[in-house]
Amino acid sequence: GIDEMAMTKEVIYEVSSTVDCPLCIDTSHIDVMEEALRIYPGRALINSISYESAKCDEMLRIAKKYGAMFILLPLSDAGLPENSREKHEILEKIYEKAISYGIAHEDIIVDALVTTVGANAAAGVECFETISYCKEEKKLPTICGLSNISFGLPARDAINGTFFAMALTAGLSAAIMNPHSPDMMRTYHTYRALKGLDESFAGYIRYAETLPVTTPAAGQGSTPVDGVPAKKTAAEGATPLQKAIIKGLKEQAAA
Repeated sequence: GIDEMAMTKEVIYEVSSTVDCPLCIDTSHIDVMEEALRIYPGRALINSISYESAKCDEMLRIAKKYGAMFILLPLSDAGLPENSREKHEILEKIYEKAISYGIAHEDIIVDALVTTVGANAAAGVECFETISYCKEEKKLPTICGLSNISFGLPARDAINGTFFAMALTAGLSAAIMNPHSPDMMRTYHTYRALKGLDESFAGYIRYAETLPVTTPAAGQGSTPVDGVPAKKTAAEGATPLQKAIIKGLKEQAAA
């Protein structure tokens, strides 16, 4: 219902002038995508290129022309693939076509295509199979929208958090997720620590310091509001000794 060309250009100018992160450009219109890549002052990520006959070749052409990376979405004109095998076949077709256009292997990220387990009980397993296939067979990074898995179900954060952990174990490289979800961030930081990706648990400790803790009783820094004890983070109000212990700084703690 808007002028997408004008809006996309306005957003790119505005956002690229205020953040250093690369932009991921998402539009279903080829002309809008090409104009966006033309004006973007950097190397963008295209979201996404599928095996739709009307768009695949043109999108790959402009990806190559402007040096963009792209997210490979294993969809075709027939719609959603019925199983992992069909998903991998579509993936292969798009990949081979991209390579034929001169796009580099390292410029491709595969969308694992998450659908809801409420409609397909095998959706999670099929996603893990695709992530593992890309990691082990194709040596390609993967991305997925985590919350799709729980669509239509209650207590979605619980499912999303467990699904995220299982996807990471399968080899997931990146995720579209809500960074304000306590369950998701807990999964992220604890996974990295337990997987040996967080040296000396430094990232986990920084994360733990931001978690709210309820003071045990009034008179110990607690300021009740309407009878509810105030919450503070682990690092707030801590003595130098407590901070050294929290951060695992042995020499400072001894001193």
